[in-house]
Amino acid sequence: QATKKLKVELNSNNFIEAIKLVEFCENEITEKQKILSAGRAFYNKKLIPAKNNKDINEIYNNLLLLEEFAGEFEVAAKIAEEILMDIDKASFLYQKANLINRAIDVISDETIEKEKLVENRKRIAELHEEGGNILKAADLFKELGHYNRALSLYKKIKDYNSALYCYYQLNEVDTNELIELNILAEKYEEAVKLLMETNSLNNLQKALKI
Repeated sequence: QATKKLKVELNSNNFIEAIKLVEFCENEITEKQKILSAGRAFYNKKLIPAKNNKDINEIYNNLLLLEEFAGEFEVAAKIAEEILMDIDKASFLYQKANLINRAIDVISDETIEKEKLVENRKRIAELHEEGGNILKAADLFKELGHYNRALSLYKKIKDYNSALYCYYQLNEVDTNELIELNILAEKYEEAVKLLMETNSLNNLQKALKI
C-alpha cells in the first residue's frame, strides 16, 4: 500500500511527501536514494528557466526541505547558508548533522543586530554545552546572567570558585549549599563563619574539623 502511494506522489512530483513514505517500504534506503535523485534532478531542472529571486528561492526552499526530510542535513545546511542566506536555519541543520562547531561558526560569523545579540549568544552557549565545551558554555551563560545554568555547568567541571560566584547572584540562597560550595572552593574561613552563624551543634562540630 505504501509503495503504491509513494509512486503516486512521485508521479505528481511530490518528492517531500514521497520521502515521508519510505520508512513503510521494504527497501527503505534504495527508495530514499531514488526519490532524492529524482527530486534533485527535478528542482535543478526547474532552476534553469527561473528568472526572479522569488521563484529561485522557492525552488531552493523545496530542495532544502527534500534534503532535510531525507536526512541529508549537511547538504540542506549548505543550501540554507550559502544560497538562501538563512543563517539561523543553517545553524539548526548543522546541529542536526551533529556538526556542532559549524553550527556555532555560522552564527558567530554573522553580522549580528543588537537586538539579536543575546539570543545568538544563548544559542552558542547551548551548542557549546551540547558539543562538550562545558567551560565555554558556562562562561557564556554567566555573561548572559543565566546563573543557574552556569552554576550547574561549573559544578560539573569542578570549577567551584566560578560556581560560588554564580550562586551568590541567585535570589534565593540555601545556607547549607553555600557552606558546601565554600568548602569545595577551599574558602574555609567563609565556610567556618557561615557554620558558626547557624547556631547548630552539628555545624559547630563541623566547623571545628575544618
